[in-house]
Amino acid sequence: MHFYNTYILATGQFNDNFKSDLENHNMKKMVFVGPENFLNLNGADYGYEGKILSPLEKDPNWQEQLDSYNISNGSTRHLVRTQYPPLNWIFQAIGLKIGMLLHQSPFHAWQMARVANFCGFITIMILAIVIIPRGKWVLTAVGIFPISVFLASSMSGDAINISISALLVAYIMHLRFSSQQYQIIKLSQIIKLMGLVLIIFNLKVAYVPMLVIIFLIPNKFYSLKKKIISVGIASLLGLLMYWLWSSKFGTVLLGFADLPQNILFVKEHLITALFSVIIFTLNIPFYFIAGLSTGGAVGVLGFITIIFAILLIIQTISVNYQSININVSKLSERIMLYLPIMLGLLAFLGVMMLTSFALLTTWTKVYPGGVGKTFGMTDIQGLQARYLVPLMPLIALIYGVSKDFIVTAKNSISEN
Repeated sequence: MHFYNTYILATGQFNDNFKSDLENHNMKKMVFVGPENFLNLNGADYGYEGKILSPLEKDPNWQEQLDSYNISNGSTRHLVRTQYPPLNWIFQAIGLKIGMLLHQSPFHAWQMARVANFCGFITIMILAIVIIPRGKWVLTAVGIFPISVFLASSMSGDAINISISALLVAYIMHLRFSSQQYQIIKLSQIIKLMGLVLIIFNLKVAYVPMLVIIFLIPNKFYSLKKKIISVGIASLLGLLMYWLWSSKFGTVLLGFADLPQNILFVKEHLITALFSVIIFTLNIPFYFIAGLSTGGAVGVLGFITIIFAILLIIQTISVNYQSININVSKLSERIMLYLPIMLGLLAFLGVMMLTSFALLTTWTKVYPGGVGKTFGMTDIQGLQARYLVPLMPLIALIYGVSKDFIVTAKNSISEN
């Protein structure tokens, strides 16, 4: 998917010509054409987990991949899933297009796509680290985490989701602490924030709940009315853009043959489905910890990822213990003090519940009968460790806990 989406974006081949993939649950896919030496998948290995755990191990299919670039350059037709907007592959497409314009070989053109993705990731992460006033090491740790580095140096669209989520957290923290020096937010800052909102709506829509952290910006600096108007307008525009793209070009990833029947079953058991999603989401840490016992690279990488996140949280709390451990008597003051942690947790739960519900509906066969194994409502399939990485920058919000914002809240109330 990442490979082909990069190519159709680089060559401008997004179209409304779709065909069912008979070998893949009759999944609707976009039709596009291109030279076989650019688009063949000979020697491809889709199991990325083992490569992350053994980065120095040579790919046994390396020679086959190299040889594949020397086959015929005749035009062939291919099918691709397009469930995510093209912005996810913007850097890769730019790199590939440059390689094609420079008449590079297929191998070197694709390497330029990987380099461009990595450069884009590094640039955004550096910007986020520079902008965030506190907790720079947290974003640095997320940026150099092996999954992040691997995804950024590949064709994956996950890299831009990681870097943009880091930039969102950094900019919110920047505005939060700017409120202690300036009385009112600038128009240019509002426009930048609206731009970030638009970008997030045009990446993986599952991460949209992260926008709740915008409410960490104090109302005396960025009034609630201005938040609702500006962020609301950007969200509506982003939602409209996503809907227009999805209705014309989007497809749905399927893990079974009959999506309508699965959706109908979920609708008929909606309350059970919602409770199942909540339970599954709350058990995600244990899900990945238990994965270690299953063996294999997938389970090991999931375990390492969740342990890494837990260690980040523990270290961040220990560094900020004096700021967090403040004796506050009033409930309203406690809420204001710990608002960064509460909204960060809410963002995490929102993203993972939305992701889990999507996986339940489209990737977990829960309707009885039909072809394939039927799973229980709480046995949601398809969750991967890489889905957690864009959420890790939220840990830096712990640095937003400060008694200064309790004072700010009091002053804001008295002024009104």
